[in-house]
Amino acid sequence: MSKNDYITLKALVNEAGLFQSQGVYYAVKLAYTLGMFAVGIGLLFLLDGWLRVLVVAPYLAFVCAQLGFLAHDLGHKQVFGSTRLNNWAGMLLANLLVGMSLSWWNDKHNAHHANPNHDGLDPDVDIPFMAFSEEQAMRKSGLARFITAYQAFIFFPALTLTTYSMQTASALFMLRERYRLRLPDVAMLFTHFALYYVGLPVLLGFWQGLVFILLHRGLLGLFIGAVFAPNHKGMLVITDDDEKLDFVRKQVLTARNVRSTPLIDFLYGGLNHQAVHHLFPNMPRNKLRGATEITSRFCAERDIYYHVTGVRQSFKEIVQSLHETSAPLRWRTSAQLGAGE
Repeated sequence: MSKNDYITLKALVNEAGLFQSQGVYYAVKLAYTLGMFAVGIGLLFLLDGWLRVLVVAPYLAFVCAQLGFLAHDLGHKQVFGSTRLNNWAGMLLANLLVGMSLSWWNDKHNAHHANPNHDGLDPDVDIPFMAFSEEQAMRKSGLARFITAYQAFIFFPALTLTTYSMQTASALFMLRERYRLRLPDVAMLFTHFALYYVGLPVLLGFWQGLVFILLHRGLLGLFIGAVFAPNHKGMLVITDDDEKLDFVRKQVLTARNVRSTPLIDFLYGGLNHQAVHHLFPNMPRNKLRGATEITSRFCAERDIYYHVTGVRQSFKEIVQSLHETSAPLRWRTSAQLGAGE
């Protein structure tokens, strides 16, 4: 493997002009996504009864996912030339509108980018009730061990809890860490909590407000979880600290790419181009497709496996991997039951 591969690949991508800022693209993207959000808020006041719950909650779940993808782009400094502007715009979207801390997300996400799918270093594969390698599965104990044994069956229902987990982690991060933008980070997030968890029941009434929150949060978690999961779940997990992979292979071999169409690029926020996003995290979203073509050819020339699949197949691969990874736990449970009998 060559340490110069990344330098060569980046030069090819740079020659294609794919790192150039995309001010007009992001201005339009921000404007119409915020417009969609404003429409959703307006519908809360225009519609009556349960219609505003059953129509607006799913609609705003979809819109908030798109806002989250934009906050992700801002966190990677893809949107503006100014780091300060990216941070403040990102907090407005993530903290105030979506309800998660951008500072927490950046801290966790940067660790993930540095060591994707590395057991012990990537926080995205450190989940209490899930395992992504047999080694991880066998380290589980107690209730976590039992739940992990059947993780393939509960995977999709568990995604509905994604945003609650993110909000809890955000709050704990704020209490635990000291960082430069902590005050506005806290102020915006807890303003969201007040408007959302108190304001909605007051506006809609207790039962409609409660159902709205459960439906909106559940669908939002399911949507963003279904976008995030194909990126790495079921791909190579690096468990040997001595295993040496150069930067290109570490990013490409641990990533799954979902086949690109204009609709998929929109729904996935560009994250279907996962390997390229990891190789060039500050690349504007609308340039990832062009970089994917260059990168996939580059990998083919060097015999680096570049995995691309469709949406349905990506979920099939995830569930199959989760089922196979947790199989030793089910075998042991069955053997223990048999011995007990």
